[in-house]
Amino acid sequence: MSLFNKVLLLSVMLGVLLETPPSDDFSIAVQNDKSEEDVTVHCKSKDDDLGSHVLKTGQDFQWNFHANSGGTTLYFCHVTTKEKFKQFDAFKWSNDRQRCSP
Repeated sequence: MSLFNKVLLLSVMLGVLLETPPSDDFSIAVQNDKSEEDVTVHCKSKDDDLGSHVLKTGQDFQWNFHANSGGTTLYFCHVTTKEKFKQFDAFKWSNDRQRCSP
């Protein structure tokens, strides 16, 4: 293989590595550590509905996933109590990939 072809191949490989995020495994835990009452947590992504889970004080709900290669992984959760409702992003690739890396 000529030097030109080697440099071209290396450039293409580096471009793919820099533009394609790594497909890492992640673990998420949502915990009821603030409320004295039960909370209902319902988390999902575009592809996965993790269902509703009732958490008593101190309990958590955990799941593992493999981030997609497109860098668009998003898991969001709805948390409800008798009087309150809150929605939040449990994992968003663009925000969390660095601080949550395995």
